[in-house]
Amino acid sequence: MLKTRRLRLSKGSPRNAWPSSLYWGSAGTPRDFCSGACTDSLGPSDHDRATAALTERVALGTKSAILQVSPVEHFEDYGPNVDVLRTWVVWDDGTLLALRDIYSKVSREEAYRLWSLLCDQITLAAAMPYGLRVEPGTNPKLGCWGPRPELLNQGVDDDSATALMIGIAIDTQLALQRPNPKLVVLAVRSAVVAALRTWIGAAPDPAPRISAN
Repeated sequence: MLKTRRLRLSKGSPRNAWPSSLYWGSAGTPRDFCSGACTDSLGPSDHDRATAALTERVALGTKSAILQVSPVEHFEDYGPNVDVLRTWVVWDDGTLLALRDIYSKVSREEAYRLWSLLCDQITLAAAMPYGLRVEPGTNPKLGCWGPRPELLNQGVDDDSATALMIGIAIDTQLALQRPNPKLVVLAVRSAVVAALRTWIGAAPDPAPRISAN
């Protein structure tokens, strides 16, 4: 039982926004993409976490974090042919993981490369169960959450500050098949785990986990 992007942007710029259905705000209410410091709570709501289709603890060097993937959902503003799901990784204190947590001295260029790798892997994984040909930047399309507020306040303005919470929208009109939603969830999970392993492998000295609170 399941319980357990290429977004090419100029370096350091905020990632594309999606309609509010993909985003969480305080108490789980939708909010717009936050391109600067967020004033509301940053992360999935308690309901999102409790109703995740998949929850798994993943090892990150000497630490571990919690990976979750939402069920495949549908939203009126996307239309009946678009499948939407979300994934996020949080530390035990509920703070969303950022690359800088595990690679403290990552350069702007390397942060961009590692985040692009993550988005590429998620895009390919989300398309595969449907037999879809990836249309870069169009289908599947990703929406990233933006920088973690406390890292932004510390002057970190590159991809290493981006919170690992991603929305995925898949237009299924050209799909060769309609997969079991559990297979889509598992594919996204595997892509995130593979990318995190690359992140850990790239860090010469993984940073100690410091609470954002």
